[in-house]
Amino acid sequence: IKNCQFKMPQPINLKYLQQLLFPLGYKLDDTQEFPVFWKQITQNDLRSKYAFSVVMATLHSHSFRIEGMNEPKFIRAVKAGQITLEKPEDIENHREVLFEAMIDDTGRLEPVLTFLEQQLAVVGSMPIHAPEYKEALQNIEMIVKAANQIDMED
Repeated sequence: IKNCQFKMPQPINLKYLQQLLFPLGYKLDDTQEFPVFWKQITQNDLRSKYAFSVVMATLHSHSFRIEGMNEPKFIRAVKAGQITLEKPEDIENHREVLFEAMIDDTGRLEPVLTFLEQQLAVVGSMPIHAPEYKEALQNIEMIVKAANQIDMED
């Protein structure tokens, strides 16, 4: 135990996120009120809301959130009149939360992000009828359900 070193978790901040997300292909939009990292995923699945075509990671003053959206499916629903948008903020209600934490809670971020990125790689590379693709969608759905059950105060 004398050679054991404990790595202190660092807070989720802009520099930390740049080091974590840039190698994964995320881009930074720093023109918004809060920094937004985003990544496009090439996919053509208009059926599943979990077949994300874009993933956004937003750093707020006290929290951090990762959300995903199947934009082609969303646009199709808007054009078909299934979804009505009255103001730009209405789009946010159609994003799926994948991860949310206070900025001092880095313990969960890296494992969740690693697993999420593995699933997104499958969604972006496999045909939609492949068993691996369907499993990846189920895993993404599980991440969304878990993220919506976690209380940030815990």
